[in-house]
Amino acid sequence: LRALGFQVEVNNPHQYLLHYLKLVSDWLNRGVWEASPLATLCWTLLNDSCHTRLCLQYSGEEIAVGILYMGMHCCHIEMPGHQAWWKILCRSCDLDAIQRIGSELMEFYHRNK
Repeated sequence: LRALGFQVEVNNPHQYLLHYLKLVSDWLNRGVWEASPLATLCWTLLNDSCHTRLCLQYSGEEIAVGILYMGMHCCHIEMPGHQAWWKILCRSCDLDAIQRIGSELMEFYHRNK
């Protein structure tokens, strides 16, 4: 913080993830949504991401989409009919950034076993 002059403004990704999870629950088959731990997993991943530097590298929207992407991958959930579903949620998100967010979070877990 000292190097940044104690001037840090973080766009909180929690508000975005909550909104995105609601949209995904509407898009998915009700049975798939209810049987899946996706919401709990994503919320846990997002809380853990607060222990990383992701909030300094990416916007709140990008982090939320990256967490959702990672959660869906872990839960083996595919978005029906939407190849690039993240573009619907966040127009500025690109697949490379989304995957980097997941990779950085996985590196955090490997460092803190």
